[in-house]
Amino acid sequence: MNNTTTKKIENVQAEIQQLKNKEKLLLQKHKSEERKQRTHRFCKRHSYLESKMPELAAMTDDEYYSFVNETMLPLHSNQTET
Repeated sequence: MNNTTTKKIENVQAEIQQLKNKEKLLLQKHKSEERKQRTHRFCKRHSYLESKMPELAAMTDDEYYSFVNETMLPLHSNQTET
């Protein structure tokens, strides 16, 4: 191969690497945005729940999980079975 062809190959390889890096950054940004949206949704929904049931704020994690398992999950499983 002559020098110009070798240079073109190197340029294309460098461009490919730049595009791979750009893709990686875009994927990281997308995942970060999804996490932020998920966290916001959780906080918003839980604050609504706590506003309707203030006693939830005083519960330990285990008490909260028991509450959810005993009250909310049975309602959900009944809806999915029909």
